[in-house]
Amino acid sequence: MRATSRLQPLSRPFKPPSCYRQVSRFHPAHRPTTLSGHKSTSFVFRNGSRHASTAAGDAVSLVTRLKNLFFGTSIILGGVFIYYYVTDARGGLHRWIVVPGLRAIYPDAEEAHRAANQCLKALYQFGIYPRERGNPDAAGDLQAEVRTLSR
Repeated sequence: MRATSRLQPLSRPFKPPSCYRQVSRFHPAHRPTTLSGHKSTSFVFRNGSRHASTAAGDAVSLVTRLKNLFFGTSIILGGVFIYYYVTDARGGLHRWIVVPGLRAIYPDAEEAHRAANQCLKALYQFGIYPRERGNPDAAGDLQAEVRTLSR
């Protein structure tokens, strides 16, 4: 007997044991087909009972819903924080990573400036460009008074 004979594909389609009856999941006209082109079906016992593991999987507990709510909220708040931080012009990301990275990639300051401007133009189109948050001159330190000499 050859060992490879067990690995060959079956020549006939799968037939469930006789204790199962075939039940379609959807209306026959709306049943989706699988990749092989066969209709999607499931099998249940002839007496209508199911395995105990499927009954537990159908019920969604309050703990699971609270976990999903917590993780979903965390992902959304984390995304908002990352967006806010990346688009802040005074963030440490721009000061300690982007500028030294540009200096390392481009030895010439003019080339680095041109590349940075091209990146900022592309980011502006997507709305994720760095911007100044708040009022940087709230204390009035940058005000200048202009006087004219009159004769």
